[in-house]
Amino acid sequence: MLRRMPADTMANQARRSRNGPSARAWLASVLNLLVPGLGIIYLGRAWTGLIVGLIFAAFANLALWAVLLIPDDLPDWGPPLALGLAAGAYVGCQVNFVKSSRDRQKCAQEAVRRSALAAVGQALECGDFNAAQAALEPVRHLASQDLLVAYRLAQVLTGLGDAQAACAAWRQVKTLDRHRIYRDEWQTDASEALHSFAAAARQAPPSAHQSDLRRFLGR
Repeated sequence: MLRRMPADTMANQARRSRNGPSARAWLASVLNLLVPGLGIIYLGRAWTGLIVGLIFAAFANLALWAVLLIPDDLPDWGPPLALGLAAGAYVGCQVNFVKSSRDRQKCAQEAVRRSALAAVGQALECGDFNAAQAALEPVRHLASQDLLVAYRLAQVLTGLGDAQAACAAWRQVKTLDRHRIYRDEWQTDASEALHSFAAAARQAPPSAHQSDLRRFLGR
């Protein structure tokens, strides 16, 4: 069962992921530059860091022997080759570190997204739209590209009675929903937003937003 992450924790994690590398990430970078593989281990990928670190250590020792200890016993191309292998191992270790950092950041962002959406779903089931809005806030910026986040945002705004914002949100859902997964939902809930407009306007002529929503529904 997915555990719900506290809203302040989700918000802090989402903020850190948008603001760039944390102090932990910078420390890992420095460690990996100084001792190849150590930064990867610090990020939690112990086996990967150990393997690439050992590979670099092996080539570095080979280069040390070839350049300083037995250069006269090797052909002319021996020391440059050993140095090239050591340099390649060092660069490869840094590339692996960058990949590990990105994978870790993606996992953290996905964890925040999953927890936020789970909390939103629970709040919607209870009919607590204010709590749902608060739970959605850490991932609300994803609504422009994430269909499920956009769908939950539209549901929340409809439940809060913000018909104008709901209209725009359902339009975004329709744009993202290329396979019409939520077709029935956005038609039904968008109709609710239209009715909210009608109730607010009473007998007044339809507003521009009402007309937009009618066009959105194909009416």
